[in-house]
Amino acid sequence: MRTFTSGATRDDSADKPDYEGYLSPVVLQRFGAYMQQHSIQADGVQRASDNWQRGIPKEEYLKSAWRHFLAWWLAHRGGTSRESVEDALCALLFNVQGYLHELLTEMSPATLAGALQHIYSVAVNPNPVLGQPTTRIVEPLPGPTVEEMFANAAPTQAVEP
Repeated sequence: MRTFTSGATRDDSADKPDYEGYLSPVVLQRFGAYMQQHSIQADGVQRASDNWQRGIPKEEYLKSAWRHFLAWWLAHRGGTSRESVEDALCALLFNVQGYLHELLTEMSPATLAGALQHIYSVAVNPNPVLGQPTTRIVEPLPGPTVEEMFANAAPTQAVEP
């Protein structure tokens, strides 16, 4: 049980996912811009933002991920690509998320619930035989804030082949 200085109480959060800490708002903002940019189809019609959740074969996600991974890798090695590194990474994020979505939605609800329960229990106590829980509070990373990091950042541009 947690008690706040105001006197309010809440249950313990040690065994709950910390989505705010796991995700980067800067990355999500850039990903959203990428997705918005790519929401216009070849016929000029804008697709729904959750269109991908209707089902895309995992093979399509994998093939697309490899193309974007190659673009990222080429740029990392000093080569040129038809897309910027940021676009390649956003495309990878989309494909990985889509593949995982398909993988998870193929499971029965009971199987998925059991798998998640196992993952959470291992995260809190990865070695239950020895009884050595590893859950601990970690301080935020030192350094500049997100706003400070990107205050003077110039937008990236794709390198034309």
